[in-house]
Amino acid sequence: MKRSSDVESGLPLHLRWRWMIGFFNLAIFATVLNLISFGLLPLALISPFAGMTMVFSILLAATGLLHASERISYEQCRGCAIVLTGLTVVSLYGPHATGQGADTIAALLALFTAPPFVVFASVTVSTVAGYLWVLYAPSAARFRPEPSSFVSTVCSAYAASVCGALSQLFLKVVSLACHEAVADEGPGLLIFLHPTVAVAFVGLALAAPLQLHLLNSTLASSPVSYAVPVYQALLTLLTTAAGGVFFSEFNRMSAQRTLVYAGGAAVSLSGLIVLGSAAQEAQAAGTSEGSQPLVFGYDSIENDPSSADEP
Repeated sequence: MKRSSDVESGLPLHLRWRWMIGFFNLAIFATVLNLISFGLLPLALISPFAGMTMVFSILLAATGLLHASERISYEQCRGCAIVLTGLTVVSLYGPHATGQGADTIAALLALFTAPPFVVFASVTVSTVAGYLWVLYAPSAARFRPEPSSFVSTVCSAYAASVCGALSQLFLKVVSLACHEAVADEGPGLLIFLHPTVAVAFVGLALAAPLQLHLLNSTLASSPVSYAVPVYQALLTLLTTAAGGVFFSEFNRMSAQRTLVYAGGAAVSLSGLIVLGSAAQEAQAAGTSEGSQPLVFGYDSIENDPSSADEP
């Protein structure tokens, strides 16, 4: 998808074959695997694997196998390590959204209308709507960040993460409905007529495409070595928070555990600041040599634009 934003942005969507491959892997193939895993595991156990996305994405960005090679500095690696440390703490000590007492579709209906989740969803969705207004409303043009700025990267990553967190909650409901439908004494296909399942399908249909659109904006506005960690870190934090609010897990957490969770979130955000600072320095200097020695990447990419596609 990043490569498509570099070389196919002027083509109609049906001709952007690189984007289609990325879409298949992210939206189709991954969704099938998510439906299986969400039906077997709580969100809190799944979310830590987002850190592996950071690792593989940075390694792929450095090799140049899928798009122009990116030079990764020690400072950027340090920032990613800090982010991963914080996410590990968040996943271990944060709310483990096991869905206790909400293992049926009927029980989930009450959770959707619970005041804490209504407030959480209202605030996050409102901020996303505000950002979309800034992006596309002519009257908000003066507030619009530059498409290639780091402000645009962070805001697009946040908005995509909100949509992603809500999509995962809706997907959890759909997955549970599928498990109930095939149960021996379950309601069968009638379960899909339940209001909760209908809300989940509508929410998924709205949030998932918007997540892809905003993720594409995130990738187009910044190098993969910065865009992916920002997106994955925010997605993990928001998914954990959404699951904790939705299943009322925060109410069952001790004060000490809550403090550790908040500390882990703060560490992750500080790592994003370190990562962003390193990426901005590299962008300003036109090279990553200005701050720290090179870890991954190739000098030829910097000096010879014609070799941008060569590993």
